[in-house]
Amino acid sequence: MFYHQSVVEFLDKSRSATSRTHTTSPAPAPALAPATIAFSEASSKIVDDILHSEGGSPNALLYMNARDDASLRALSKALVPFLSSRQQALDGYISEAESGTTPISEKTKAFWREKKAATQVLLDVMLRAGKTSAQLDEAGKLAREEYFRNAKAIWEVGLKENLVRLNAEVLGPYSLGKYLVDSGVCATLIKRSGDQISIADLHLAAWLARIVVLSGGRMDEEGDIVVTRIESHIGSDLQFTRDFAVAAGRQDGGRPTYQSKLAGFWDAMRERSSFKKVYANGLY
Repeated sequence: MFYHQSVVEFLDKSRSATSRTHTTSPAPAPALAPATIAFSEASSKIVDDILHSEGGSPNALLYMNARDDASLRALSKALVPFLSSRQQALDGYISEAESGTTPISEKTKAFWREKKAATQVLLDVMLRAGKTSAQLDEAGKLAREEYFRNAKAIWEVGLKENLVRLNAEVLGPYSLGKYLVDSGVCATLIKRSGDQISIADLHLAAWLARIVVLSGGRMDEEGDIVVTRIESHIGSDLQFTRDFAVAAGRQDGGRPTYQSKLAGFWDAMRERSSFKKVYANGLY
């Protein structure tokens, strides 16, 4: 995930007020990277400490997205072909490395072997997903029980903690505005900051889209709906604090209503033309 962060930062730094047709915009798009130490720290807290933490990996959440026999059977239909292909690829890499035809470091070889072993454990569980627990041998039962324990931990503990932290960190509708409040900048900038997208929002939008889909949501659903789906999917009595005022255009009869900051963030991103273009056909 970290190389994605580097790519986004590179693209942001590569932008210019001059277009490919060599015309200059009188109002070029602002740089999205944090311009101050306070903003950099705030962005790092969201992107590095939460989104790129071990408990926030969308890939791990995908592999462990089953907590009972029925959901495991459904998940296995998608994962078995993928995991089998991965094993074949790793077998090829390892075989080529051991033959000596291509110089490969011992560190890389060890990484491939570890990846193969971990993939095989997961694949074995998925290949037995069609059996009930009563039909499994003792080793199969133990493997499935361990899988469910790990799945429960990654969803109901790791992801839950990260989402609660995110809901507290995001100002709304975008991420970094409150740090202008903390630094005592004038009220005009404070208001504008919450409405200005930043590089942290690009990371958060892509990450949250994965969580939404894994929780059974869709890209075209409103923030309140997708957040409710996430809460229900995680379980453990999770309910985000709803202390962010809903945008005036979406208020019921003009009366102020409140939603979670994550729901407000999702609605703000979902209405952007770039988000609609990228996710027009769903999440790939």
